[in-house]
Amino acid sequence: MLVDAGLVTSHIEDRTTPGRPGRLYEAVAGALAASDSTGYRLLAEMLASHLAGTSTDVTQDAITAGRAWGTYLVERPPPFTTTPIGRARAEVIGLLDRLGFQPELSGDGTRIMCVAARSSTSHGDTPTSCARCTSAFLQGALATLGAPLQARELEPFVQPSQCVAHITATTPAHAG
Repeated sequence: MLVDAGLVTSHIEDRTTPGRPGRLYEAVAGALAASDSTGYRLLAEMLASHLAGTSTDVTQDAITAGRAWGTYLVERPPPFTTTPIGRARAEVIGLLDRLGFQPELSGDGTRIMCVAARSSTSHGDTPTSCARCTSAFLQGALATLGAPLQARELEPFVQPSQCVAHITATTPAHAG
């Protein structure tokens, strides 16, 4: 499904040892940013169905995946620097926007409202797992930025297609 959606490429590995060669997958650079606003829904559905069928701890696996991708997708600052709070918020909003979540930052900067999609099929604890994955995604991004901010909580489906992430300062820093 990822290959068909244009998000990854696939090829057979080159082997010099006996055994059946494996199929390798590689993300297509910029594919998520270029995808339409329903791209994240497809990815969420694929992740939920895969985890439901293969994971012994769906929620923990979703958290691990979210944190890893949040860390990977945000631009890493130079070593020994702290990203000012205002810039970190802007970076996270920009990232969520590129991924099609249509984020809106509250006036006081403590909440991010995002588009959320319910899974079209039932995969156990999907809403909770998706919310924890998204929260971990934000935590990974903010930690990588070195910002004195943390995603404390994500409320899934506060409206039929909206989630709210609560962002708080971890130290008394200026709004920079």
